[in-house]
Amino acid sequence: MLFRKKPVLLPAGSDLCAVVTDDLDNSFADMVEACFAPPVQERTEMAFENRRDASPQTLLRKNLITRGQWLLLLAEGFDFEMENGGLAQFIVNKPDWVGEIPMALEALGLGAFRDAYVETVNRLEAAVDGFRPSGGGSLLSILRDTNRLEEQLREHTDDGLIDRNYTMRWDEGSGTTVWDDEQWSRQLKRRMIDWVAEHPEEFRKTS
Repeated sequence: MLFRKKPVLLPAGSDLCAVVTDDLDNSFADMVEACFAPPVQERTEMAFENRRDASPQTLLRKNLITRGQWLLLLAEGFDFEMENGGLAQFIVNKPDWVGEIPMALEALGLGAFRDAYVETVNRLEAAVDGFRPSGGGSLLSILRDTNRLEEQLREHTDDGLIDRNYTMRWDEGSGTTVWDDEQWSRQLKRRMIDWVAEHPEEFRKTS
């Protein structure tokens, strides 16, 4: 299917739900759902079905999405992988996205997060470069290789700076895991919500 070389925007006046509430996770999820509602959702989904469009940056270069949509795609995809499996899972599941995260974090003004991410990824290059696939061409062999690579990466990331500062922390006083407002997952979501509120033209038509 041929794409119209122009980003798809929501109708003028669409509610982008770009408001921070007491439940930050729900606020972020509501905003993502609103910004990527049909017909925008169809554009991004169809583009990702084509392996030549394997990353948000490729979509942006081809003028299939706006800079704001690019930024939100990265923030949402990165956050999902980080909260479910940490940096190792993100690298294995979205290798084409790895080099784009520093640009996104810089756009959101998260300098310390960006620097820590770049330093960590640079250290992981040796582990990735040294990985030797089994050479099997079957789906099972590929899955096993993927799992082995993720396990090797976890040896360097599970207790690393990125993973420790992204997810919930153990609170000795309450004996439970809690969120800290300074954790990077909290900062990422708050900054992204604020960015969308400040740049609605990146997601909906002006008239």
